[in-house]
Amino acid sequence: MGFTKVALVGASGLLGQSILRHLQTCTTSNFEITILRRLDAGDKAVAQLDSNVHVKSIEYYNHDMLVDALRGTEVIVSALNVAAAIQIDPLLLDAGREAGVKRIFPSEYTLDILHEAAETFMGESDARVRHARQFSSLLATDSISATTMVSGMFVDFALRGHHGNYNPRKFEATLFDGGNVPATGCSSDFIAACVVAALQMAEDQTRNKRIHIAEVKYTGRQILEALELEAGSKFTVTQVPSSQLQEKLVLAKEQGLVRERFILPVMILNFAAVDENGKPYGAGLLEDGLRWDGGGFLHQKRKTLAELAHEALCA
Repeated sequence: MGFTKVALVGASGLLGQSILRHLQTCTTSNFEITILRRLDAGDKAVAQLDSNVHVKSIEYYNHDMLVDALRGTEVIVSALNVAAAIQIDPLLLDAGREAGVKRIFPSEYTLDILHEAAETFMGESDARVRHARQFSSLLATDSISATTMVSGMFVDFALRGHHGNYNPRKFEATLFDGGNVPATGCSSDFIAACVVAALQMAEDQTRNKRIHIAEVKYTGRQILEALELEAGSKFTVTQVPSSQLQEKLVLAKEQGLVRERFILPVMILNFAAVDENGKPYGAGLLEDGLRWDGGGFLHQKRKTLAELAHEALCA
């Protein structure tokens, strides 16, 4: 039996809104949803709320307040952005443990941070690596367990130009190593559907598991072709060798450039990570995720790159 009493953190973000929508429209489980939002969140709306959704205003750094807000909850789902999650998810873990919460889904919706290649490029001291290890190291004897949804890249974000290597408005693109390195990824809507599917699976099937999910397999060139087809126009393409990205990463580490140290490993592993034999390292290539069906609870259709490009440019 899965979980039905859910505390959702980060419900006002793009992924959080999608998760909330899937929770509210789920036809195979009746979820009781509590949205945790900061006291200083002001009038920022989360979405149209059903009667089974309650909002609690809290201060994340007030442990006792957080514990009280989580009492009666079975599972915490974090949909915070990565910078916030690194700070807040451990607080949710500690408070959840004290409040009697059974499970936490930390916010690690990205490539496989604990893959050997990711740890090599990011470094063992990287905050994202330490965050992933904290949740992957929970013991079976602990009163709270974790389920991590490892999604690969947000493909819809890349198609809209959020990663910087595609600019649909200016019809420009940057390809690394010819754009031929394969990887997998998901749209934010598909990730949300997978989270809700995992919530419904038997507890022992997801306890302390890192679950690979994938909606589509892609290369940088295939993303470019999907954008060009949808836009009806050729893009101006800049070719960049992955060695250039790796050199920038070395300099960023030496000079303590926080933003570059954060972004460059993700770019390398999603678009340009091949070994000396030209084979993908694999941190961003989660092909087993293409077969994941959430124990039969995943009803969301996997979309093609062409379909995702259409949605991205028409949004």
